[in-house]
Amino acid sequence: MGCLLIHGFRGSPQEMRGLGEFLARKGFTVLGVRLAGHGDDPHQVSKTTWRDWVASAREGLQELEGRCRQVFVVGLSIGGLIALYLAMQHRTEGAVVMSTPISLKAWQVHTVSILKYVVSWLFCVVSIVELMRYVRENLSRVKAPVLVVQGVKDPHVPPSHARYIHDHVGSEDKELVWFPNSGHAITLDGERESVWAKVYEFIARRG
Repeated sequence: MGCLLIHGFRGSPQEMRGLGEFLARKGFTVLGVRLAGHGDDPHQVSKTTWRDWVASAREGLQELEGRCRQVFVVGLSIGGLIALYLAMQHRTEGAVVMSTPISLKAWQVHTVSILKYVVSWLFCVVSIVELMRYVRENLSRVKAPVLVVQGVKDPHVPPSHARYIHDHVGSEDKELVWFPNSGHAITLDGERESVWAKVYEFIARRG
C-alpha cells in the first residue's frame, strides 16, 4: 500500500518526513514529493503556479501507482488542496488533509508576510486562490474516504474550513479529527505522534 505525502506552500518534504518514516515503519510504501519551485531558493516558487505543483504531485502518484495496488494521498496545508484535487481526478483509496485552507480569508494575514518579502509572490497568491476556488467548487466530486485533521490553535486556518471540507466532500466515509494543542504545522507540532497514529489508523482500516 502506497502513501503519497504532499507538503505545503513554501515548505518542503521535511514537513512530512516524520510522518513518512512512521508510516514506512508500519510497512507502507511512502513517497514524499517536492513541489515545483520549492527548494533551496525561495524565489523559484514565484515562477510556478498551482498547476505546476499539481503536476509534481501527479508524477509522484503515478510512480506509486506503478509500485502499489492501493495509494492514499496525504497533504498538509496547500498540500491538502492538492491531495483533494488528485482525489477528484484520479482513483485513490483515500485522502488525508491536514491544516487545509479552503478560501483566501484564512490566508489574508499569512500572505501579508509573503508580500512584504517579495511583491512578485503575489502571482503565487493569486494561483493559490485559483486552486482554492477550484477545489471548493468541486468537493462533491471526491468520493474516496477522507480524513480531515485540524489543529485548534492553527493561526492561519480557522475551524470552519475543516468543517467545510468535511461537510462538502462527496465521500460517504469521512472523518473530522481535532487536535486541541496543535497549530498549523500539525505534523511537526507537540501532538505530532498522535497525528501520525491517527493517519495510520485511518489508512490501515481502509487499505
